[in-house]
Amino acid sequence: MPKQVYRINRFDGGLNTYTYKTDLQPNQAPEFTGVNGDKIGELRPAGGFNNTGTYSMTLTYPGYGLYMFDADYRMTGTNSKDSFVVITNGASVDIFSVGASTFYTARISASKAPKAVYTHMDGVLRMGDASFNASNSPQRLSFENDTFFGIYTPSTWYQADQICAAPASGYFASSALPAEPSDVHKVNVSLIESGTGEGWDKVWECAVSFVYDDTGQESLLTKLDGEVSGFAGDSAAYIKTRMKVGATNRWNYRIKKVNVYLRSVGTDDWLFQATIPLNEGAYEWNKPSPPVDAGPKPGKTPA
Repeated sequence: MPKQVYRINRFDGGLNTYTYKTDLQPNQAPEFTGVNGDKIGELRPAGGFNNTGTYSMTLTYPGYGLYMFDADYRMTGTNSKDSFVVITNGASVDIFSVGASTFYTARISASKAPKAVYTHMDGVLRMGDASFNASNSPQRLSFENDTFFGIYTPSTWYQADQICAAPASGYFASSALPAEPSDVHKVNVSLIESGTGEGWDKVWECAVSFVYDDTGQESLLTKLDGEVSGFAGDSAAYIKTRMKVGATNRWNYRIKKVNVYLRSVGTDDWLFQATIPLNEGAYEWNKPSPPVDAGPKPGKTPA
């Protein structure tokens, strides 16, 4: 009796336990154990085991907290591609470097042991807590190597809160050089009369925000303390900012820019004035931040 050959050469549909077996697509399987079919026309072993030594961990939520991702930098900061295994160990997250065959402990820390769920996108490892513990905020781990204030370059894996916090505080005045803030994450701004123009004969207040990451996420605005009385009707003005670099207490490496806004007292809308780039050669805190004429140009009203 003649026989017909039924050739199966596609396995990329993977495991399908939802559809009834007789209704599966030709490239799907009801059982798929220990093999990898992601390449069309190939069915390969899913991998093996490598004895890396003894590792002790605290498993709080079975079935959660294990993840793997690839990156362009090793945990030591070396510019070399590597694969990492992420392991939730109690309230901390340990990472195993496949390339270096080394465990790096507590690369992410939480207040309470999280029911950890991970994602990795655009070079950033993000961790959320599926138990919604109020003590744990979403965290992220990213490699940061931008230069800050033209002084220091971190070149390190950096844990930070996923929330884009607003500036802590600051002061707004008309002094020629703003006072030095008491700590990092604070911004002091001066509005200085200079040249001829119009539209500055009002009382002004100032707000600042932080711009995070290369994606440009902007925080909420923080209104600075103080007001600047209006200048003469034919005067112009420009802005200076001052920030504390911090020798040991460094800025959040996620913050890339500071935006400055003004509005006249009694109005609602904040008017954008300047962007101060912290990672693109901004001057040190005791010099005018570029550009010094970032305010409304002479001869024009603020807009």
